[in-house]
Amino acid sequence: MQQMSRGPANSIWSRDELARIEGVDEIKISARRLDGVLRRPTIVWVVRVGASLFVQSAHGLDAAWYRATRLCQEGHIEGGGVDRDVNFLDVAPDDPV
Repeated sequence: MQQMSRGPANSIWSRDELARIEGVDEIKISARRLDGVLRRPTIVWVVRVGASLFVQSAHGLDAAWYRATRLCQEGHIEGGGVDRDVNFLDVAPDDPV
């Protein structure tokens, strides 16, 4: 599982952004390649917990989009009217999020 923070510099999500994203089940997520170019978007489920947003790969750690987010830990999301660069932070498997 990965937590998404609003990029750059890990700034926090606004209440409006959280509410809009919470209103949808899916978002488009694009990982940034090491050369800075965004990969093709993938549709994923997103979950809000408090002031944080989380995504998890339905196909496990081997899914191409998930592996890509772990390389550069930067990307972009679109959904619910929110269009933002994000940072990806790994969440420990035993974290009770």
